[in-house]
Amino acid sequence: MRRLFLMQCPGLWRWTLAFALVLACAGGSVAQAWNRRDQVNLAYQIALAEADFSPGILDGQFGPNSQMALKQYTQRFFPGANPYNSSDAQVYKSLHVDVKHAVATYTISSKDAALVGASPDKWQQMAKLSSMPYRSLRDCIAEKFHCTKGLLRRLNPGIKLSQLTVGETLRVPNIQPFPKPGPLPEPPPTDFSKPGAAAYIIIDEGKKTIRVYNAAHQQIALFHCSVAQYPDKLPVGQTVVKDMALNPDYTFNPKEWGGVHGVHHVLIIPPGPRNPVGLCWMGLNLPGYGMHGNAYPQNIGHTGSHGCFRMTNWDALTLFAMVRVGTPVKFIDNPLHKGSGSAQTGVASADNGNSGNSTAAGGSANTTAPAPAANSTAGSANAPAAGAGAPATNGGASAGGAPAANPNAPATSGGGDASSGIDQGFSVAPHGNRSSVGSGAGTSAK
Repeated sequence: MRRLFLMQCPGLWRWTLAFALVLACAGGSVAQAWNRRDQVNLAYQIALAEADFSPGILDGQFGPNSQMALKQYTQRFFPGANPYNSSDAQVYKSLHVDVKHAVATYTISSKDAALVGASPDKWQQMAKLSSMPYRSLRDCIAEKFHCTKGLLRRLNPGIKLSQLTVGETLRVPNIQPFPKPGPLPEPPPTDFSKPGAAAYIIIDEGKKTIRVYNAAHQQIALFHCSVAQYPDKLPVGQTVVKDMALNPDYTFNPKEWGGVHGVHHVLIIPPGPRNPVGLCWMGLNLPGYGMHGNAYPQNIGHTGSHGCFRMTNWDALTLFAMVRVGTPVKFIDNPLHKGSGSAQTGVASADNGNSGNSTAAGGSANTTAPAPAANSTAGSANAPAAGAGAPATNGGASAGGAPAANPNAPATSGGGDASSGIDQGFSVAPHGNRSSVGSGAGTSAK
């Protein structure tokens, strides 16, 4: 059919060929022009991230991770409310969504350039380095502003991101810049009685999320993660945080990695943002398992680990500041243990001796991605600014034809995590200081 169409339109093949050449020269993709819908999407993502309900890596596309974050935030603070209702602005106001200032400018500095260097892929070469830096200024700036390289490209269509230099100014997401690697400040001791402290953590292995709760059993944070590639490597039951380290090195043992050839002894990989465990490590009381940062933020949730729970570096450091050694951790929704428990089952106190991998845990049966909303527009199926309730680009009536009380309300009913945002029945670990936190300590993760 495509060939027949080209034959009937003899001039069209020239345009098709020209477009293919443009694609080839551009690396196979053409960035779409930035528009108001994208601006609203990004503004909501930034607001959710700053509220510790992470949408994942910022991309200007309000997909399943962003929808889940918005739904859980709403369940936590406004039970029963619909954040996609354009006539109800309470969630929008609570999040302090700032559409107008969602994008800012940033000038690349010599400090950024100092964070860039050789970052090889081979283990032997990594072990010879003194640090694991960013591979390029593009990588550095993307992580600094929590975003995909694709988003940077869309925000800066006239700039070659592969050839960035010091002094060049870019448009970036208007979010608190990610801390530079190197010596990182140790967070203060966590008191479970304080509002921002983690009393316990629930890791949903089906939805690939880490949820944090306070002593009042209220959800205070949501993070996305990668889990074990093979289901039999997913832990079950419950455990505790055993040790913590900022800016760790990484112990590579070839005996624990299948498919690695030519490495016959243990190697120590130096610290840095492209270290295999990123910029922080929260080890669990399970040999080789932990929650940690990652060298490739764009892969979180898309690729499997050997068993650990990988996070973006910025989310991992946020979680690091919430937990302490002894914080209880429960695993739910293990695909090999369906129906063997739920998030409502109690997590043991850190001091009751129940610190191992004790009982099987199941969880919510709904682990599928949310379905696209019926009133969304093509190209961004669940974007908050598309469809009824979204403002027109000229600031007039909404796309659905009626003016909205909240002109920047999301326009879809979303989907996302169907489980309750508040879990009951957990005992809380006692107050205490982080007594086993290291800086630059070594770790051996799966």
